[in-house]
Amino acid sequence: MNHLLRERPGGGLGEEMAEDLTLRFDHMYDDELAASIIEDKRSLDAAHARFALKVAEFDKRQIAEREHSLTTRSWLRRNCRMTSREALALVKQGRALTTMPLVSDNALAGEVTADGLRLLTTARNRQPDAFVLHEPVFADIATWLSTKDLRKAIGHWEQQVDHGSAVGLAASQRKRRRLSHHQTFEGMWAGTWDLDPESGHVVDIALRAHADPGNLDGRDVRAATQRRADAMVDICRFWLDHNDVVVTSGGEKPHVTVTVDYGTLVGSSKTLPEIDGALVTPETLRQLTCDAGIVRMITDGDSVPLDVGRRVRTVTPAIRRALDHRDSGCTWPGCDARIGWCDAHHLVHWADGGETGLSNMTLLCRRHHTKTHEADARSSEGGVGSSERETEP
Repeated sequence: MNHLLRERPGGGLGEEMAEDLTLRFDHMYDDELAASIIEDKRSLDAAHARFALKVAEFDKRQIAEREHSLTTRSWLRRNCRMTSREALALVKQGRALTTMPLVSDNALAGEVTADGLRLLTTARNRQPDAFVLHEPVFADIATWLSTKDLRKAIGHWEQQVDHGSAVGLAASQRKRRRLSHHQTFEGMWAGTWDLDPESGHVVDIALRAHADPGNLDGRDVRAATQRRADAMVDICRFWLDHNDVVVTSGGEKPHVTVTVDYGTLVGSSKTLPEIDGALVTPETLRQLTCDAGIVRMITDGDSVPLDVGRRVRTVTPAIRRALDHRDSGCTWPGCDARIGWCDAHHLVHWADGGETGLSNMTLLCRRHHTKTHEADARSSEGGVGSSERETEP
């Protein structure tokens, strides 16, 4: 076994095995392939149940404690490459499964999914006495209900057997809501969140509505994850643009500050602009400065401000109102984004001498505004053909 594992990274026996499998799959009929996938899933679910029961027996014998002075959770984490959370959940699941003979039999036959088994063991642990009476029903419905429907069935059952606990569980979910985000060393942003059912549905509906492929043009090539990321940014930006109450220091509305030298802005310098120390692309900068507040600041060699000018907008409120009236929304062909989701875009950027007036401006939604500036950047480098440029407003 060790010999096989050593050869795989180098493209030896492991690569040959993969090629053999591919050849076998290539010669399978469609119905054979479909049936084999279903059978493999049943085998995986059965293996999961068997694994949980083995862990329960391992825990019952206290082997980890006797032989290694470890808890079963720590032993699993160390020897099975599991997280502490995964290991603890598996131990609890195995213990519960030993008390559910009917569910266990169906699970070992591959008729209960791993997720379904997790739901049933959680329900059993919350209501052990009531679950014993109703186990035959759960052992049956778990073999044909989807995970979502099984969760709903368990929820209705818990309300009947212990309404107070069901209410308490719903309240505890609300208390467990959390969102954390941080900037990575590369400048990207990462985060995790857990939301209660109501809050999660609000977020889900908002993101789906704004990222639904049915609402986008057929030329949109973004991945689903990219559409959702862009939707989240658009929703946050919409709130910032239309917020008249919340302010930060100095009475300013919440805003993003980009510091850039003049040479970078007009394209004569190769220095990349920054947002809070993180580098951004030149086209992102030009997109942001299409409609922004500009403050001229003269600094010395050590970046100490010597003179700070007044803040002026590149697009005045009057011009924006005129644009809204004339364009009535995004002007990209086929896009129906409404006025509130649009930016004012300079056809010829003001840093290049373009006039800030109606004849040189148009409304574009955030996605098509970004796409236009990216295409402009590629065009300036000679990488865009005329056919792609013709699709721009």
